Amino acid sequence: MMIFRCIEEDCGCIVEGEEVPYCPQCLGEMKEILKEDMNGLDWCQLGIFLSQKEEEERAFSCFQKSAKEGEPWGICNLGWCYEIGAGTEVDEKQAVWLYEQSAGLGYFPAYCNLGWCYEHGIGVKEDMERAVFCYQISAEDQFARGQRLLANCYAYGNGVEQNEEMAFLLMRDSSDNGDLDALYYLGTFYWNGIGVEVDYEKAVEIFHEVVEQAEDKDALFYLGYAYGNGTGALKNDERSFAYYKRSALAGELTSKNNLADDYYLGRGTKKDMEQALFWYRSSAEDGNDDACCTLGRLYQEGIGVKKDEVLSANYYEKACKSNTENQGLECYLRMAYCYYKGIGVKQNEKKAEEVLMDGFSKTKSCEKLTKDILVRRNNNVAEGTIGILVEQLITYCRNDEITKKLKDLKKYFS
Repeated sequence: MMIFRCIEEDCGCIVEGEEVPYCPQCLGEMKEILKEDMNGLDWCQLGIFLSQKEEEERAFSCFQKSAKEGEPWGICNLGWCYEIGAGTEVDEKQAVWLYEQSAGLGYFPAYCNLGWCYEHGIGVKEDMERAVFCYQISAEDQFARGQRLLANCYAYGNGVEQNEEMAFLLMRDSSDNGDLDALYYLGTFYWNGIGVEVDYEKAVEIFHEVVEQAEDKDALFYLGYAYGNGTGALKNDERSFAYYKRSALAGELTSKNNLADDYYLGRGTKKDMEQALFWYRSSAEDGNDDACCTLGRLYQEGIGVKKDEVLSANYYEKACKSNTENQGLECYLRMAYCYYKGIGVKQNEKKAEEVLMDGFSKTKSCEKLTKDILVRRNNNVAEGTIGILVEQLITYCRNDEITKKLKDLKKYFS
């Protein structure tokens, strides 16, 4: 294999092949070079080319040669290889040492990598303030990834005083500098009003821009939600279904559940119980509490599946143990009912009240969202059963504090 370098000074692309007449990056003329004439930058460029071809061991060797020549970019990339085990064994401490050497030579992306190590305790003790310091140095040089990571620190007050306006400005700058992840986060900032006024239409516009460049599962989820609920876009169940399907195929767990709902209800597509069960199970395996709740109810009532009360209770219990963001209250209501009635588990009124208390406690921080989700599911997937369930729990419960909470919940279903 011969090695070719682009003759354009602003490009410097290096590739390997039998014959490469034109540069794959700028279409400039390529000229063959000999290994003995290659400098540190050349070896790093060749390492990048081989890394993109997934020839990790050869790329690692190139970065080693580049580092020996004192090339800061090559030193940083060699550190990256040690950090993730690309072409070599993972050695986190060696990665940090190399990032420090590269940063000391003035290579600002190395500061960003070093900050990531401090943020996540990779090869060093976790230190958010040190991480922020490193991100700030890389961000000052307009390094897009450093700007994005620093923006997230400001957004949530990690290692620095929370400042949503600063977070928004940094995320916007990172997006303008070409960071696709930053573009996605910018969309979420507009969606959630982080450092800027809520603007669903702008958010949807950004999410469309993201998915035009990559099959981003999270941006696809937002588009599915936007078209499904008419939020920032005209309501269109067919488009919502299509976006949820793309997101689900990419592995997003909530999209899997929502896609299952679409198949179950025939929303944006034809009813298909087999497909609905497939996606509910896939989402439940990922720990989605809504999917677990639905499967629990289907097995409890024998809808589309053979009735199995033990399996039903198991799904409810799994939902209660789920770490899904904004976990819903439904799983606790259904699990408590099982304990009150002895459905799939041994009857235990004390355990039922413990489950209810745990549920109300865990969902307190997102009470309104929890009730909104319950109402939506009650009117759609759960087909009115949640409201009935709450009424039944009120009759069984002997704890005045919990009964009051259940009665307050009942108002949402009247």
